[in-house]
Amino acid sequence: FNFKNPNLAIKKVRQAIALSIDLKQLESDIYLDNGTVSDSIYFPNFLGSKNAGDPYQINPENALKLLKSQGYKDNDGTIENSLGAKIYISILVNRDNLTRVDVAKSIAKSLNDLGFIAKVDSVSWANYKTKLAKGDFDMYLGGYTFEKRYNLSELLTGDNYINYNNSDVTENVNKLETAMSAKSYLSTYNKLKSVLIDDLPYYCLNYENFSLLTVKTFKATDLP
Repeated sequence: FNFKNPNLAIKKVRQAIALSIDLKQLESDIYLDNGTVSDSIYFPNFLGSKNAGDPYQINPENALKLLKSQGYKDNDGTIENSLGAKIYISILVNRDNLTRVDVAKSIAKSLNDLGFIAKVDSVSWANYKTKLAKGDFDMYLGGYTFEKRYNLSELLTGDNYINYNNSDVTENVNKLETAMSAKSYLSTYNKLKSVLIDDLPYYCLNYENFSLLTVKTFKATDLP
């Protein structure tokens, strides 16, 4: 979510959007059940912290309640702000990744069904990176390759693509880097996860699963 967008900067609007997305349907229809839903952007069961799955299971009725609590109204199926303006949302995605394009289209449909006016901005990889750097998006769909220490400060602190800043998140991300014991590491992560679930700067859709096929014996006439 781009926090420069005045609508998406509102936490309950982000939560309402999450409540409009059916992750189970995405998993079955697009990811073909080849993934795991995580309760945060950290991988499932990170540090032994139990993964509770999707913290925002689809519930359009509750989504509308959240929006109305923030002054938005449902005008015959269209969400409007207090001034009567419609809410437009553009979802940026790399067109070279066909799976993500399909996911973006599905999310846009969910948002349109809720009452937003959503569209998919499917662009080349080069243009995608340019738009991210410029902040030229409302929401973006993407993946991330984590470094071995799983330090997410690039996404959660400082100068990030979504212009996100939360002092509690920054504090706990920094504490993760200096924790001296497994107990303090886990305690700090649980605090961080709780804040991330509530504040929802990112909504984790899927952690892709991989399988390894092995055989007990291997015979060949010629060695490879």
